[in-house]
Amino acid sequence: MMGKIMNHPISKTGIETLEFPRLRWAVFCLVFWAIPLLLRCYSANVGWAEAEEKDKIRFEKRLDRVVSGLAIWNETPAFITTLLRTAESRIFLSPDPWKTAERVKRQLNKRFPGLFTFSFLDPSGNIIGNLTDGVSKVALLKRFNADYRARLKGDYEPIKRSWRMYQSFIGALIDATFSPSTLIMASYRKEKAYTFVGSPFPRGMVIVRVQEPPDWKILGIRDQVKLANARNKHSKVGLIGPAGDLLIQSSDLQDAGGDLNPVLAEFESGVTDRVWRGNRIWVQHTVAADFRLIGVLRMPPNRIADSGRLGLVASMTLLFAIFSISTLLVMKGRFILYLPIRLKLVLLFLYTAGLPLSLLSLTAGIYISDRRQVLESSIHREREKALFVFDRTFLKMQGRVQSDLNMCFRRLRPKPDRVASEAIMLLEKLFLKYHPSLSRMYDEAGHDIWKGTQDRNEVKSARGLRDLTLNIFKSIRSEEENVSESLANSPLSTVSAVAGGMEIEALFAQLVLNLGRLAEFSLGDVKSLAGVFPIFDSNETVRYLVAMVWGRINLERQYVVKHLDRASRGLSYTSLFAFNRMTKGWHWPPKFRYQSDIQSFLKKVDSQSTTSTDRVERTDGKTLLLTGIRGSELSEYDLIAVTSDAGIQRELSDLNWMFRAMIFLMLLISATVGTLLARKFLAPVGYLAEGVDAIKNRRFDLRLPVLDRDELGDLAATFNDMMGGLADLEIARIVQESLFPNKALSSDNLSVYGNCRPAAQVGGDYFDYFTMPNGKTAVLVGDVSGHGVAAAMGMAMAKAVIASPEQARDDPARMLSSLHSVLLTTLKRKKMMTFFYGVVEAGARRLVYSNAGHCYPYLVRAGRAEALILPGFPLGSISRSEYVSAECPLEPGDVLIFFTDGLVEAFISAGEMISYARFEKALPGLIGSNPMATEAAIESWFDSVVAPGPLDDDITVVALHIS
Repeated sequence: MMGKIMNHPISKTGIETLEFPRLRWAVFCLVFWAIPLLLRCYSANVGWAEAEEKDKIRFEKRLDRVVSGLAIWNETPAFITTLLRTAESRIFLSPDPWKTAERVKRQLNKRFPGLFTFSFLDPSGNIIGNLTDGVSKVALLKRFNADYRARLKGDYEPIKRSWRMYQSFIGALIDATFSPSTLIMASYRKEKAYTFVGSPFPRGMVIVRVQEPPDWKILGIRDQVKLANARNKHSKVGLIGPAGDLLIQSSDLQDAGGDLNPVLAEFESGVTDRVWRGNRIWVQHTVAADFRLIGVLRMPPNRIADSGRLGLVASMTLLFAIFSISTLLVMKGRFILYLPIRLKLVLLFLYTAGLPLSLLSLTAGIYISDRRQVLESSIHREREKALFVFDRTFLKMQGRVQSDLNMCFRRLRPKPDRVASEAIMLLEKLFLKYHPSLSRMYDEAGHDIWKGTQDRNEVKSARGLRDLTLNIFKSIRSEEENVSESLANSPLSTVSAVAGGMEIEALFAQLVLNLGRLAEFSLGDVKSLAGVFPIFDSNETVRYLVAMVWGRINLERQYVVKHLDRASRGLSYTSLFAFNRMTKGWHWPPKFRYQSDIQSFLKKVDSQSTTSTDRVERTDGKTLLLTGIRGSELSEYDLIAVTSDAGIQRELSDLNWMFRAMIFLMLLISATVGTLLARKFLAPVGYLAEGVDAIKNRRFDLRLPVLDRDELGDLAATFNDMMGGLADLEIARIVQESLFPNKALSSDNLSVYGNCRPAAQVGGDYFDYFTMPNGKTAVLVGDVSGHGVAAAMGMAMAKAVIASPEQARDDPARMLSSLHSVLLTTLKRKKMMTFFYGVVEAGARRLVYSNAGHCYPYLVRAGRAEALILPGFPLGSISRSEYVSAECPLEPGDVLIFFTDGLVEAFISAGEMISYARFEKALPGLIGSNPMATEAAIESWFDSVVAPGPLDDDITVVALHIS
């Protein structure tokens, strides 16, 4: 009988097909495909964003260098001085100075109409008429030329005697000690005027009068902005006035950056000095109280990043589509992907562990990048603090010098006869220790008892001190209350002596009231620190006066030289650098190894009043962090801290190792968990697979180890119990197979062969053929309902009845009646059996047969199959059942096919069976040359049309050939 029909349709591949799970497919694609691909896109975008941020910083620095380089020209006198110094060098160092002068003059007048009035003199002081503007005093300039050249050789007397006369041309506000080649204010009336007296070259000199125009404050910087805009096509710079108006051609800046008003509004908020608008960077620098420089630079598009993003999105979308469609085909059963369960578990485990690790790696990269910025900001703050401390410490050094001098002179109380010698010894020590520009000790008569100087020219500069010290001693002796009034009434007030460019009488007029203390003062552009100290003997009598003067420039330089290296040693990975803004050529340390790396940064520091910071990538791969301030107490210096990022790299390297260690520990933990899972899950599954393979190979003596008391352990124990039952079934199978004929039966006129393929270990189909003593051949085929052990027992009972010698085996009807009685009594209608019994008389060429509800056998004759129809009830089904015999004549070449219903009731597709009609139609083409070939052909045909999978019912085929 046919087994239970399955409710689910069967695909051609033999896999049970269900309704497509749309939600499960969507969730699977989202979790396993979309999230990793999105993470890959995000990771790549982070890398591109960092590269773009570096490009932004690079372009910010580029524009900042341009703007800060222009901001240094915010002081017009310094700009004009530089401009005229460059011009006179070009003129008087050229082979043809007057031709060059004509060209330079024409260029300057074109750039600055009406600003300059030139007077050119040859080496003898004669005027070069075609180059000199206006009417000049020929004799006066010739005499000035001679006295000026004498002054530069150290003889000040001629020019001082005639200075009032020279002031009519040079300027009323200029004195005889003016600095050569420097723009100096000459008059301050309704209109300011300046004079530039050039240095006398062997080929001549130039004197330039400069009239201050209305735009004097921004004259230099506006000129440089125009030149920069003309030279540079990519960046544009504008000058913003007090009213917020653009003081250069507005089209230049508007065309370069679009609408300027939103940018200016953002700058006005005071929150930032740089603004990004699309791919344009704007930078602002304050150059004066009312003026600002604003620059714009267009950043070219990053085509590599743009194409990379587009390619990545396209590739990730394509991969997602491929993976999603592949998953769809697998879930619909259109494509079978065979993967071992161990590999599936490993892949799932790698995904489960790899996704968090990817997130951790991405987060670590972002954290390290942010940490770098935090560390760099911290270094800038610490270095800024260190620079300010170094700058302010200069005042403390002056205080220490003051205290040290007071202490030394207070302790000096020698006997009257030893005052001079002990005082000189002390002064020599102090001179070597503090290096004053000028140091003198005078007695009561105004004589030089001791003198120390850093410059041989100071000997000529101190000739007016004798009478001055006489007045100071006089004031001390008479204990006058107003020393300055006494000095003012003294004829010494007209004395003019110079020490290091300073007027000595003015110096001492300021210091007499502060005897014993250092005081800072300025004369013109010269700043100095000076003091007058009395020397007492043991009787508390003033015996000598000591004057000490330090030029501010030299004092700052001494401080920098002595203390800068010491300050550097207190900062890790840092070198300090001091640059003198005034001399431009002096810096400390002299051979600073990073000097070429900080050239553009110096301009930025010099142009800003606040702290400047920058980051420089060197060609050797090292990164330098630059922090700079303009000195406050060290008023002529820019202080730079250059810090290597080695410390940052070390900390970031430690962080990298920490994150790697965390990832390694997570992998180790994951590997440990995976090993435990393999033992807990994969090992029992492997043993189960081995057990299934043992069943396939009929090795029922195998027993699985029970590894743990869990579901898998219970499954192994159940499997072992099942193996015991299967061993019994194997014995039953062997016994059942022994009941079937194991070879073909042949005689002179016929041959017969059959085979049974059970659906379970043992089946309910039964077939047999044998030769009876009277020479007839019996052929019988039966099918107990169901299959398995119960069906096999019914089949064995039928075999026993037929084998009984008391039965009339040559009478098919009587044989079926006997079988019916036994089965009805024994099985009590719980099982029934269809049965066909036939007896072939080869000599008479006839078949006598009886049928108890079994499939009608087919007679194949002359290429046509015909069913031998004989109805009847199955054995053991009803109480009263009568069976009759029928007869079929046989001819040579006839073939009889006996079979069970498992052959025609098997499914070939969803809901469709093979059917009797299909088998009847195909049967003539399956007849072979002998019964074995015919049976094999029928089985091959069956396997070709039936759906893959286990059999639902036993299949038996018996072929009988008449020769």
